[in-house]
Amino acid sequence: MMTSGRNKSRPGAAAFTLLEMIAVMAVMVLMLGVAAFAMRQAAPDPTVKKPGDELVRLSKLAVRASAIQGRGFAISFDRGGFSLVTAESGQRDRVTLPKGMKVFIKRWGARDWEPADGHRWWFGSQGLCEPLSVRLAAEDSALMMKFNPLTGTPSEEEMEMF
Repeated sequence: MMTSGRNKSRPGAAAFTLLEMIAVMAVMVLMLGVAAFAMRQAAPDPTVKKPGDELVRLSKLAVRASAIQGRGFAISFDRGGFSLVTAESGQRDRVTLPKGMKVFIKRWGARDWEPADGHRWWFGSQGLCEPLSVRLAAEDSALMMKFNPLTGTPSEEEMEMF
């Protein structure tokens, strides 16, 4: 008479073992992790992310360049975007904003946001910058960054999705 590997006379003998359950759970967790990563990568970035990253890049560049070269720099804002400028050579790097995006600034001590068009954000010859808050607003999202005057990097960031 042929018998299977499991003892059928014992209660619960047809159940799964703990090792089998752990293996199934591990495979499920792995599949969920891969799916979550794929979904995160598939989601489009908010419109304000790239210009926000570029503003941070320019501010860091201005802090380093002003400290190394011992001369002032500024980030100049206009309707179409913003650029890094020097008194001697003029415009260096230009960032063009996507259509419909607006930039607002709040200077240190100010209560209200104002359009950034025509304003300059100054970086002194020692590498220090004026404390400034910048808000980038698009139809689908908004990004507010409060910049540290010592490092030129955002000390606070808030992203809003619409």
